[in-house]
Parts: sequence; C-alpha cells; structure tokens
Amino acid sequence: MACRLGAAEDKPISISLERTGCFGTCPSYVLTILRDGNVTFEGREYVKSKGVFRKKIGTATLTSLFKKIEEIHFWELEDSYRTKINPDGSISMITDMPTQYVTVRSATKSKRVEDYYGTPPGVKDLERLIDEVAGVSEWVGKEMKP
Repeated sequence: MACRLGAAEDKPISISLERTGCFGTCPSYVLTILRDGNVTFEGREYVKSKGVFRKKIGTATLTSLFKKIEEIHFWELEDSYRTKINPDGSISMITDMPTQYVTVRSATKSKRVEDYYGTPPGVKDLERLIDEVAGVSEWVGKEMKP
C-alpha cells in the first residue's frame, strides 16, 4: 500500500532565481532563498554588488512566495519555455534575450523552469516576487523590470 506524503513534505525548502546576461546590460545573478529565511545572492554581471552576499529575512515574508508557487501550479509547468504559439497556430521565436531559471525544491522533489520566451504570466510574477521578497535591488542597484 502506497503512503501518501503530507503537505509538509511538499512545501518548498528552497527557491532559486537565476537571471542570465543578454546582448546588453541585463543584470546577471543567482538568488537563493531558504525556508528559514537565509538568502544568498551571487552577483555576476551588470549588478552593483559582484560576488557572494548573504542576509536573513523574516520567514513570514516567504508566505507570498509559497502561495504564488501554488497559485501558478509551478509543479505542473513545462520545464522550458523558448517559443510562443500564436492564436493562428504559428510559432514565434526571438533571440538575444536573457533567460531566467526558477528552481523550487521540497523535501520530496525539485523542479527547474526555464523562462526565455512564451512563459505563462504567472512565472514572470513569481520571478518579480522572488526579487522583491529577497530585496535584490540592494545588490543589483536598481528596481528590477519585468
């Protein structure tokens, strides 16, 4: 008889956002937020703070992230979004854009979603929320744009 896991095993223990560079001045960094409120930022290019930085945020501020993950059905998303299907059935592609990777880990599973182009709106909302909750603007040096 299979044992059904409880909700506690399925809750995120870490949430990471990686933003890659582009053919321009797109901020490039990796941001990881742990369930206990520990935040790690690794600034790469076009950020105010290059290198690895850490801080602690209140765990109560993470509630909005957990809710957004559930709201957008993160675990059911495609692993990669690189094209967009238009209403007429044709496919659109673009180049030279930055890529965002959102990774969520729980005690029982891990999922990474690549956001290049054609991603559902909820994923962009989650990316903005990750930046906001972590206070990434202190390291990037400017407000993040969608």
